[in-house]
Amino acid sequence: MITTYDRLATPASPPLHILLAQVGIGTPLATIASMMCRMERFVTMTSFLGIILRSVALLACGIALHWCAGGLSNALAGENASGNAVFIVTPSTKIPLGALNNDHVIVHAAERGTQMEFSSSELFKNCSLLRTSTCDLVRGRGNCYGYHIFESSDGDQLPAKFSGVRLPDENRDKKPPEDVLRGTWVFVKGSGKFADIKGGGNYHGRYISSTQYALEWSGELFRASESSSSSFSKEGR
Repeated sequence: MITTYDRLATPASPPLHILLAQVGIGTPLATIASMMCRMERFVTMTSFLGIILRSVALLACGIALHWCAGGLSNALAGENASGNAVFIVTPSTKIPLGALNNDHVIVHAAERGTQMEFSSSELFKNCSLLRTSTCDLVRGRGNCYGYHIFESSDGDQLPAKFSGVRLPDENRDKKPPEDVLRGTWVFVKGSGKFADIKGGGNYHGRYISSTQYALEWSGELFRASESSSSSFSKEGR
């Protein structure tokens, strides 16, 4: 006699089709495997029909998982998001906080990047770069935060929110010059062609002359459909 499982005591759906959907794979093979898993759930494991369905379902699931393994690993790997740019030091707004000798100041600055290079050259081709920053400094050292804003020739924008530290200017005079900027960044909600971009990484910068500094960044870049399993997707808005 064929009996059925209690539907309320059974999970709502097997994990296979959820996994395949997350990586964007909706093949007929995956659909068949999911249907077989659902059908097998409602018959006893001792019945002849249950044994046949279980065998077919396991075979289909195995083939489907083997087929999509490469696509899953590639989706989670992301793309290289390294790059660099040169910034010209511009006059900044400095707000002293109490100390007459300006030991403690808040500094606001906005600087345009030049000579920009990015690993994803097609996506960022002909883009401009604006860096806005606010630093809370005591004797030239402190915390900084702000945005690196990439803007295409069509006006589409992709902001990268950053936070890090500003090190004393003495580092610029060392041979070779040492970093004066270090921190982390993460893409937030972009517009236009950047609307589905996620990612994050690290940055560091050092002076290359008395009026210029070079900023380098590294990390990973994802399309939104690929970043569902990435921690970066939780950071972007």
